[in-house]
Amino acid sequence: MSNSNLYNRLLGSPFRKTTTAASYDPFYLTIFLDSIKLEQFKAIDFSQMTVDNYKVVSLIRHELAHWIDHISTLWGQKNLVLLFNAMNAWANGNEAEFWRIKLLNLAYSSERFNEYYSEVYLKHSGGFKDLWKFNLTCGVRFGLDGQVLNNKPILFTKFATSKGEPISRVPVSIESVLESNAIFEEYSFRIAFASQLDDVVEKAIQLRQINKELEGLLYSTDLTVYSVVAHLIATHNGINNIPKAYEVSSSLGTLLLNMPSEIHSRMKYTMRNGPEWDQRALAMIKNADIGYGFYNMMINLIDKYGKDAYSLEKVLDASDLPLVEDMELATFSEMTLNIADLTSGPFRTFGTSLLNMGIEAFKFRGLDGKKPGFDEWFFRKKLFPDFLPGDVYPDTNAINFFDTLDKVKQSGKMTIEEKFAMFEIFEMKFDSFNSICGV
Repeated sequence: MSNSNLYNRLLGSPFRKTTTAASYDPFYLTIFLDSIKLEQFKAIDFSQMTVDNYKVVSLIRHELAHWIDHISTLWGQKNLVLLFNAMNAWANGNEAEFWRIKLLNLAYSSERFNEYYSEVYLKHSGGFKDLWKFNLTCGVRFGLDGQVLNNKPILFTKFATSKGEPISRVPVSIESVLESNAIFEEYSFRIAFASQLDDVVEKAIQLRQINKELEGLLYSTDLTVYSVVAHLIATHNGINNIPKAYEVSSSLGTLLLNMPSEIHSRMKYTMRNGPEWDQRALAMIKNADIGYGFYNMMINLIDKYGKDAYSLEKVLDASDLPLVEDMELATFSEMTLNIADLTSGPFRTFGTSLLNMGIEAFKFRGLDGKKPGFDEWFFRKKLFPDFLPGDVYPDTNAINFFDTLDKVKQSGKMTIEEKFAMFEIFEMKFDSFNSICGV
């Protein structure tokens, strides 16, 4: 598999920048278990957790959270349509449709934001006894021609030490929302397991370790993309319980991932921050910017109901948005329309099947991903992506690209070997095409 700078395993582990423990790849639709060998993976029983294996399972659940967000949220389903339409355009050889390849590239870039927008001023590890400060700023994006796009602002969080020394600047992005979801899934599972241990000493050890890891996650310069929305929730709401901060940020973030753009653009905003800031805030709401929407809905909730008052019903009401039932119907309707947006080609059948599976998951998961019973349903249905343990590599040598394309078109199915044989070529062709656009 090529190591594309474009896709770069976009939604990786929270420790992706320091280790390669595991990652979900939204292009290959695969979870890479770099630190787990095949025999170890085969031995895992999700229904029988032990002190020896629950950390490995929690890591897998972190990556599964990314997969679930990709297939069962409105944001994720729209990205899947972009992916399969780009593949169909190239497979069909229709140059008039190659713009879909560039559109996919732009979507990935805007969700993650280029490293240009993130800055580190000081390598610093804080903690509960050395809390960070932060303030919000607002910048602008740049067009393909390098011109400033005043109609496309970006919300930033600038962190500083307890003494006021600047640490870093990080965008409040879709990526940060997705990572908050995955961290909540990983650590809520670990806390639940550790809390039910009969051995009180072992329980104390495990919970102490979890608390130490979360402290490191919140106050590490290299990991601010994984902590920024939790910081926003905790500080503005006076929440000292880290798992609760991640739970609220995960719920609100998932709601925004499921919110149709037309509804998002109508959310309440209070003009009170000065002409320049207000103008940019309104632009971000009009653009259905999920990062800013997260912050604005949180502030609206506090304004109307006070601190630490999150509920799905209240957060929608505070932003003058539809009732839960109406919002669910609007999201479901737009998900259904996504299927109609799939273009003709080898991946239409496969894409339709995956989108329908995601719609079913959405019904059980709910708008903010917290409907009771989803976890049990998901593992019973085994709606898993492909897993690739660290000591396994798909053998693609004997696979014919065009025969496999025809098979996928007819059946909507492919083995992991067939997928990698095709997707490696698509990745290479997409990178090449994107590099010549505008030249």
